[in-house]
Amino acid sequence: MARIVVTTRAPHAQTTAVELRQFLQRELASFKIPRHILILDQLPKEDTGKIQRRQLRELFDGRSGQQVSMRVPRAAKGPLDLEAELLMLWRRLLKSDAVTLDDDFFACGGDSLLAMEMLLQLEQLIGKAVPETILFGAETIRQLAQKLETETDAPPTPIAQFRTGGHRPPLYFFNGDLRNGHTGLRRMVELLGSDYPIISINPHGFRGEPIPASIEQMAADRLPLILERQASGPFLLGGRCNGAMVAFEAARQLVATGHNVHMVAMIDPPTVNARPATRAIVGLMKPIASRHFLRRIFERLARQERDAKHSTSEPVWTAKGKISPALWDAYSMAMARYLPASLEVAVAFYAAEHEGRNWRHLCSQLEVVQVP
Repeated sequence: MARIVVTTRAPHAQTTAVELRQFLQRELASFKIPRHILILDQLPKEDTGKIQRRQLRELFDGRSGQQVSMRVPRAAKGPLDLEAELLMLWRRLLKSDAVTLDDDFFACGGDSLLAMEMLLQLEQLIGKAVPETILFGAETIRQLAQKLETETDAPPTPIAQFRTGGHRPPLYFFNGDLRNGHTGLRRMVELLGSDYPIISINPHGFRGEPIPASIEQMAADRLPLILERQASGPFLLGGRCNGAMVAFEAARQLVATGHNVHMVAMIDPPTVNARPATRAIVGLMKPIASRHFLRRIFERLARQERDAKHSTSEPVWTAKGKISPALWDAYSMAMARYLPASLEVAVAFYAAEHEGRNWRHLCSQLEVVQVP
């Protein structure tokens, strides 16, 4: 949102752009706060009561002197007391004035969603990108402030490694998390422990990069990141939701080029295009139907899968949440058009909302693990 127009109707009602800005900072994430505020006595309307948008734009442009920037340069605020700023931010997000410099963000009720909200607002505060992985090993304000001094100068990367010890081969995990990226793996990293090296790979578009049009292209684009770190197999791949499809396709492409893939772990991707009937339909319709039409069919069938697997009438969690509609649409269309080829590799399918047995048509070495 670029601007906001406010009308005050009540007699003697008074407010200022500064007060509104302070209110919005308490209620909204920084990236949602409008850049400018214009206060009017009343909105220009037609005789029918409809707001005259053109006149509203002219009023806004004509009163440029009343526009108040919502993003004040850091230099205008004086020296930055990072710990104090973080303390105010954490207390607001965690809704607790008892938070201290040495309290753990997650122990105080924070989750990966709140962590991403906090990091986005932190980027606005310091004026540069902050890697999502910075909270690993820096769960307190004091630790985070120290770590910010060294890690924010590194350019954002779609790949991050957790755990470097142990003798096990690394798991290359396409996290598929369009909201949280690497941050969403925090609990998984904790549960697997220090002996399991995990290399998280963000989905395309998470930091604004171009999004390939197909799952095949997504896998091909990420494979060099894997081969830079491990030139030969056996490879261990995994992924969640759309990331599970990319992991499956990356394994297929590795095998096709002569590499050894030990296993693919797929966490609950939709299984629509693994069914023989829908595969045949999609195959026939891909050359003639629009991507948007295929996406609508895919999403409807995926929703039916989820509903069929849940015996209760409670609503099933949907991945959309606060994801950018453009990002969601790009991945939905890519998944809808993906027709995975058969793969003779051990595949573990962790089934929560989708039924993994459909993938038996594509991989004979399939193990389905039912999870809550």
